[in-house]
Amino acid sequence: MQVSHPRWSRLAATSLLPLLSLTSGLLAQEPAKQEPFRLNQWLDGPSYLKFSGSERIRYEGLNGQFRGTQAGGTRDLEDQVFSRLLLRADYTRGKWGATVEGIDARAWGTAANSFANTTTVNTFDVLQANVSYQLGDGHSVTVGRYTMDIGSRRLSARNKFRNTINSFNGARWDFAGKDGYSAGAFWAMPTNRRPTSRAMLVDNDHDWDTQSIDYQFYGLHSTQQLDERTTAQLYVLQLSDHRMNVTSRDLTTAGFRVLTPEQRGKMFGQAEVAYQFGSRGTADVHAYFVHGSIGKTFDHETEPTVRIALDVASGDDTNDGTSYGRFDTLFGARRFEYGPTGIYGAIGRRNIVSPEIRFSFKPIANTWVLVAARDFRLASQSDGWRESGNSTALNGTSADIGQQVECRLRWDVKPKSVRLEGGAAYLSGGQFRETSLSNRSTDTRYFFFEAIFTF
Repeated sequence: MQVSHPRWSRLAATSLLPLLSLTSGLLAQEPAKQEPFRLNQWLDGPSYLKFSGSERIRYEGLNGQFRGTQAGGTRDLEDQVFSRLLLRADYTRGKWGATVEGIDARAWGTAANSFANTTTVNTFDVLQANVSYQLGDGHSVTVGRYTMDIGSRRLSARNKFRNTINSFNGARWDFAGKDGYSAGAFWAMPTNRRPTSRAMLVDNDHDWDTQSIDYQFYGLHSTQQLDERTTAQLYVLQLSDHRMNVTSRDLTTAGFRVLTPEQRGKMFGQAEVAYQFGSRGTADVHAYFVHGSIGKTFDHETEPTVRIALDVASGDDTNDGTSYGRFDTLFGARRFEYGPTGIYGAIGRRNIVSPEIRFSFKPIANTWVLVAARDFRLASQSDGWRESGNSTALNGTSADIGQQVECRLRWDVKPKSVRLEGGAAYLSGGQFRETSLSNRSTDTRYFFFEAIFTF
């Protein structure tokens, strides 16, 4: 399969060579058991000030475009190189703390009709800038710009695979109590990443991120350890979005999650249910999301793990303008469940019924292999496959989007310092794609390769 143009293949190689050369040098100079290199060691600053960072270079290729509406047009054959630099400084002295983190996320090889938006480009901007204070007895407050993982990360996450990262501007309270209990509350204005114009995105131009009082996100969440292995989580999240040029949203999302984490030789699993209500434009919202999974990590040195899962997220059944049923995933991540995002990102947490089976193991030290197969169907045939850009009513059309097979290989060349990872995904064309999206490719093939240096 050919999914790349020679010039961008050369660009990918050129971009990766400096990082790989640095990696080789570090491996040659440092004993295998030596602690990973950190920027703070080199700077040799005071104990209350620590510096860290990471650089990631990723090459992505896609053959068989499923999107029908993409700014600038669509490309059936697409490839790009992405870079993301993070630099961070942490100050801790007494009860006071502060964090400043910068991000420079870029896309290289973005043609006039290729994929580009604020999930791929955010050049030279402030990801975090906050001050914190320890109140005592497990209580702390943070004020400023911060990133935020909540619970399963399905509704609020600091993005890992995506080239850009969600951040929030406001205040938060965190509490770590006894007997496995913790809680938090927050109020924030989500960061609006800039630039948004396609011309500036294609050229990796800079424009400072902003926030607006018309765009607010706040809520409560708590975690309780029920026994040695079982944890329960509760949350209530509120989104109020009344910015100009967007459909207004006032959404309350209440949810519950119980989980048993992976452990060698034991069964594990989790269940999460979220109900969403409020308004979207003039329509009343009633939507839901359900996740269930169970698996086992076998007691073997390669740690073979098998998991089966089911995800259901409601779609909009009516299209009548008075009621609305499509689940909104807010600021959640999806890569860990639905496959790669980047220029792929075929599936989101909305209007889906999707069972999955996955198998992973560690063939040798510092490596990890994953193979996963997932079926995708529409929860509501009248809503459509949103990630494809389809937004028309499709009553009577098959709900079968297709089947996805994904594989990944990760190698920690130097644990906590140098990591190489590659993977591929294949999405077959189901009947929905073949009949309703006949102007697009029947199947989609995607692959990526990345190198990450943490310092």
